[in-house]
Amino acid sequence: MKPNILSFLGENIVVVDDVQPVAALISVTGEVLDCCSWKSLVVQPSSWTAWPHRILFTNRNGDGVLVQERNCDATIQLEVSESNRLVATLAPAGSLESATAVARGRYSIPRPNDAHEADGWDLRVAEEGGVWQTSLRDLTSQTEGRRPLEIHRTGAAVALLTTSDHAFSAIRVATKRPWTFDARHELLHLDRTSGHSTTVSLPDIELSDAWSPLFPDQLRSPELMTAIKQAVLDCSELTSRGAFDVAVRLDEMDTPTPRVVVQFKLPGRSEIFEREDRPFNHLGLHTGGLAGLSIFFGEDLDGDLLERHVAGPGEVVRL
Repeated sequence: MKPNILSFLGENIVVVDDVQPVAALISVTGEVLDCCSWKSLVVQPSSWTAWPHRILFTNRNGDGVLVQERNCDATIQLEVSESNRLVATLAPAGSLESATAVARGRYSIPRPNDAHEADGWDLRVAEEGGVWQTSLRDLTSQTEGRRPLEIHRTGAAVALLTTSDHAFSAIRVATKRPWTFDARHELLHLDRTSGHSTTVSLPDIELSDAWSPLFPDQLRSPELMTAIKQAVLDCSELTSRGAFDVAVRLDEMDTPTPRVVVQFKLPGRSEIFEREDRPFNHLGLHTGGLAGLSIFFGEDLDGDLLERHVAGPGEVVRL
């Protein structure tokens, strides 16, 4: 699983995957209780352009969670059965009208030193040299003289959920430059009562519960052509800045995630530079790639991106 959205569900916590129609139910102590899929309840999306792609709501009674699948035009209700199983059903029409939004699925592009504090827990996300670092720590351990309780990870936090004794944070294990496409996710857990910090071991998603990758005719895809045109514009920008041996390359065209790569060299530098764009996710659905994330090459070149990436003669540097 790729934990991406967290919400309380009764006395437990529901963890929703980043892309797949899957959720897990865990206790507030981090024990995995159950998993469910709503693959059979919705039609697999043919695009991934609605953003954010998922929003979680709590229903009016507070005993259920609603997952709005914005690329499927469907709403799923998650409830816990009497036998403590996580059950997914299609939500009745109008369910969202009396619900409250609590979380949404999105990439986190935090501001430098982004910080969140709740229930005595402190979550901080910092970015340095194109790399995100996330720290989660217990502030009360310092005031009470206990051993510091904290955990550090490379990557950006995308969700935080806390109680008086426990804190959970979903981490997208990725770098900002070069941007990590299809990053893995982790779920961190800090337990104030035991003083332990762990990574919750979530189960693998069964193939029968997951959406399958699509293989659209990407060579004639207008979305791919848009990415190629942007790459050509980037080449023009690079040439105007003195770059040479500038070229656009298409890689992995037989996969759901073709790569559009701009390659170039610079005067006075011995490396080969590459900029990769992936306009489709691992399901073959169009996500907009770098442009969809508002990441533009010209802005990076105006910064210190090239100065921060140094390698030996002939080595490839990915930006």
